[in-house]
Amino acid sequence: MANNGTLGTANTLFDRAAWVGLNSATWGTVRLGLQPTASLPEFIDPFGEVTTNSVVTWLAGGAVQTAKGVGYNADLGPGSSQVLVRDSNAVSWATPRIAGFGATFLYAFNGTNGVSPIASNQGVVASWTNASLYLAAAYNRVWSAPVETASGVQTVRNDIYGVSAIYDVGSYVLSAAFNQVAPNLAGNGIARSYIVGGTLPWGRNALRAAVVYRDTSGVRDSAGDPAKDSALGVMLGYDYSLSKRTSLYARAGFIRNYGISTVILNSNPLPLQPGSTAPELGMTPLTASVGIYHLF
Repeated sequence: MANNGTLGTANTLFDRAAWVGLNSATWGTVRLGLQPTASLPEFIDPFGEVTTNSVVTWLAGGAVQTAKGVGYNADLGPGSSQVLVRDSNAVSWATPRIAGFGATFLYAFNGTNGVSPIASNQGVVASWTNASLYLAAAYNRVWSAPVETASGVQTVRNDIYGVSAIYDVGSYVLSAAFNQVAPNLAGNGIARSYIVGGTLPWGRNALRAAVVYRDTSGVRDSAGDPAKDSALGVMLGYDYSLSKRTSLYARAGFIRNYGISTVILNSNPLPLQPGSTAPELGMTPLTASVGIYHLF
């Protein structure tokens, strides 16, 4: 952490990446270690530079608060998960880009003895690009840690699909994406996220905006009855460039939770129901922030 020097991930020396690899113009790139996953590109999010101030990060990522804490897509049922930004114990192969086409394949081991399957993530992302258009599609199979289910303790496989498009003509950038998380466990729900965004350069500076709608099916409330569970998020921003790599930024946004949805924003917990550890329903977290970022 920049404010106190502690590590963001416990018992690690490197939080973001630690891998070794081989690169060939003919055969592509092989990597082993802690590395980015085979998921949709981060730059579909107009706020990818500072992802903490992003409705894509929190809403499309399914950061749901429950009585047990915040978990990825926790409203869908036990073992529901998400594609991590980075995975440990991973092996990947990125093909050379030919005629605009390229793909990355990844296999990550769970690293825990006695836990089946031995994989924590199997993923592939394929993309095509030309001078102004970038298209990508991804599929990941993500296994949860062992959790208690109606059939006993087990890992749960999550099938996660996504497609995205970015249109960049220099004077503006538009992006759109769709993502679906489907836990492979009877009784669990499914989440679908729809994302649109845009960036408008203004001289050396930039205006940014993103809208995300997350909807679910098959979700039940605490009484076991079918429930409405959706949310709408909006984020606006302005970047003031100090140099080619350093900018001041301002962000403001909200997430409107409908039904039993309890998605948080910028790590700020929702208020709790009186006498309970469960969050209040129907909340609309708002955030406004200013800061500085530097691109390495």
